[in-house]
Amino acid sequence: MGAKRGMMPEVVVAVAPRHRSNDCGVWAIHTLTGVSYADVATAAQKVDKWGGERGLYLTQIARICELLGFSVHKRRRVDLEDDTGILSVWFNKHEGHVAVLREGELIDADGTSWKVDDYIAAKKVRVSAILIVESKD
Repeated sequence: MGAKRGMMPEVVVAVAPRHRSNDCGVWAIHTLTGVSYADVATAAQKVDKWGGERGLYLTQIARICELLGFSVHKRRRVDLEDDTGILSVWFNKHEGHVAVLREGELIDADGTSWKVDDYIAAKKVRVSAILIVESKD
C-alpha cells in the first residue's frame, strides 16, 4: 500500500554507513537484522580477536549471526533479483567484501544503494556466495 498524500511512506530499511573501514561484516549483520551495532560488535568479539575491525570471513559472519539467535544458510548460487541476505563479493583474489542484498538492491557499507547488476559492473566484483539469515522464531 502506498503512502497517502502528505504522509511519509513506511521505512523499509534504515541504513547508517559503517563505523570503521574494515567492518563491513559487522555492519552487514547490523543492517540486515536490525540488531544494534554495539550488540553485533560484542558478539563479533567472541568470534574474532579484533571484533571484526580487520574484516571477517564469511564463516565468522555466519557464526556471529548464530550467536545472535539467527539461523544461517550459505548458498553459492545467488539469485540476485530474489534473494535477501549478506552477499559476499571479491574485488580480486585477496580482497573480499560483504554487503546487504535485498531483492535486486544492494546496500553497501558506505550507505549507498545500488541496483545489484550496476554495482557488480561498476565495482568489477565477482559474486561468491550469500548468507541467508533468518529468525529462529
